[in-house]
Amino acid sequence: NEDFSGLTKKQLEKAPIALVSNDVVDFGKFSRGAGTVRKQFTVSNSGRSRLLIRRIYCPDSIVGTSADVAEVKPGGSCTVSVAVNAASIDGIYLNTRLTVITNDPSHPKQEVRLVGIVEDAGQ
Repeated sequence: NEDFSGLTKKQLEKAPIALVSNDVVDFGKFSRGAGTVRKQFTVSNSGRSRLLIRRIYCPDSIVGTSADVAEVKPGGSCTVSVAVNAASIDGIYLNTRLTVITNDPSHPKQEVRLVGIVEDAGQ
């Protein structure tokens, strides 16, 4: 975790501002046999300096993530791809969270909830 406590007011005014396009990514209904199901969301920078995507983390091993860039210019955005292994979901519900960690001093950690319903092929 970065320590932003030493930033001056001027530095905070010029800091990056991370905006996550969705706080919930809904995978809808999918079958366990679908293999890997994929969705995307964006992280935008409405601040005045470059936004660094430090880490995108999900504690659930069935979820994989990647960002198309690690550094977002002011006014720019990056696409985050989320892949879920449908066959490995316990039960019928996908309900987990991933955390986006950036150098935004006001919101260095932002959570995105991943939801969906697993349907067996016969339903």
